[in-house]
Amino acid sequence: MVLLLVAGTVCWLTYGLLKHDAAIIYTNVMVLIMSLVIFYFKIKYK
Repeated sequence: MVLLLVAGTVCWLTYGLLKHDAAIIYTNVMVLIMSLVIFYFKIKYK
């Protein structure tokens, strides 16, 4: 489930980069960082 969140966030980040929209880029970078932290701890404490 976390991988789907990461995949969706990467898609939105790519869209933001293509549109040169700072708000979409900054928001999705933050969401991606938090999602990767969640994914890391999910793997670490499995």
